[in-house]
Amino acid sequence: MEPRRQRCEACGVEFGCGADVGRCWCDQVDLDAAALARLRASYDRCLCPGCLRAAAGLLPLTRVPGRGMRAL
Repeated sequence: MEPRRQRCEACGVEFGCGADVGRCWCDQVDLDAAALARLRASYDRCLCPGCLRAAAGLLPLTRVPGRGMRAL
């Protein structure tokens, strides 16, 4: 089974989500309790690898006009 195509709620980029196929890349991103709470309060769906890593403090963010924040 292939990862489902999903659009990042934060930046709009399309990415593959493996949650339905047993294991997803996002399992490898460590989020502290505060970052996880912020994400749960701000988003209902998955974020792309760049935005999730940025939320974890692993990548810097930049503002994209009309799209909000995006990982560099």
